[in-house]
Amino acid sequence: MKKRITLLILAMMLILILVGCTGNNLKKAEKFMEKGELDKAEEIYTELILEDGKNFEAYDGLINIYRGSGDIEKTAKILEKAMKEGYVAQDKTIYLELLDYYMESGEVEKVDSLVKGQLKEVELPKEFYEKYIVSKDTKEGMDVLDIGYGDLNNDGIDEIAVVYGKLHENHGPDMYQDLRFVIYDKAGEILYQMEEEYGPYTKPDFELVDLSKDGVLDLYYSITMMAASNSMEQGFIISYKDGDFVNIYNGDNITFDIGTEIVNGNALKVFSNIARQSYTIELNREQRETYNLYDPNPVWWRGTSEEIIKKDNGEPIIRCSFEVTGMPSNADVIACVNVDLEYIDGVWKPKEINPEPVNGKTILSSKKGEQYDDEEYGKNLLLGDW
Repeated sequence: MKKRITLLILAMMLILILVGCTGNNLKKAEKFMEKGELDKAEEIYTELILEDGKNFEAYDGLINIYRGSGDIEKTAKILEKAMKEGYVAQDKTIYLELLDYYMESGEVEKVDSLVKGQLKEVELPKEFYEKYIVSKDTKEGMDVLDIGYGDLNNDGIDEIAVVYGKLHENHGPDMYQDLRFVIYDKAGEILYQMEEEYGPYTKPDFELVDLSKDGVLDLYYSITMMAASNSMEQGFIISYKDGDFVNIYNGDNITFDIGTEIVNGNALKVFSNIARQSYTIELNREQRETYNLYDPNPVWWRGTSEEIIKKDNGEPIIRCSFEVTGMPSNADVIACVNVDLEYIDGVWKPKEINPEPVNGKTILSSKKGEQYDDEEYGKNLLLGDW
């Protein structure tokens, strides 16, 4: 028993001596570094690593020497060795240098191995992912137009969303004939992609924001296709639902029950039975006679657009806007109508409508909530909606 205790004491003393020696040697190496005697410092750091392959302070020392001298090849080799032991550099920009080195030497497969292995749990600089993914997946002739980062599938790790575009051959600058939207994981694997061809398109709007209100970021993007006399805008919301990325903003899941009708021969009514709101806006005599705005003649919508806005409480919403005119479609504008949408049970529905009269006209009356239910709901069912 006494022998065992003695051996344990001796072992502990030996460990303390070794730790003390290691600490002293690290201090010696640091002093050599301060004096500019890099060869002597390098020798000490190398010996320390041979004695203990997990001496990360010694790895730091060697990496600083090689980076400082601009020897990226030696930096890469010692960094590779250190990472196999679990080393994580404090200065993450070194991984950008490593990526550049491997790309220039044609060894991108080494980056693949690192990203899927030792660096999988390391939060690397965004520039690393941009270079790494773009170098692997950019299609011929396409440029990166925008990049976003965020946890899009609620796994606690940011994904990378990229929009690529190919400049249009026959149109001016910032017009694109092909667009490509991709969501990657940090290993560069494609989780979702969508392509739009045969533009011309303007540069897409692109934003990561929780529009479906489930606590997980959605990818919103909007594209505008230009024609000779007008334009067509289309929005997409890519959301992670039931284990997959899907577009939740399309004709199958949008209920847009906005009605616009001439009533009593002297007013425009704008209403929504879903939002439980209606407004009547005055029409002057000249407009009625010029554009034949009498019951039950329809009115015209034009200039339809959409955008993401933030309410006063910071809540992000989709706002659709359009102008209401008489017939024909080039008639004077009566009102601009804003419609805020919300996502309920898998369907986008009007939450609030806000018409804005123009050219000096005013809102004659408005009804909301219970008053709408009591006085307007049945009437507007008969009027119908667009």
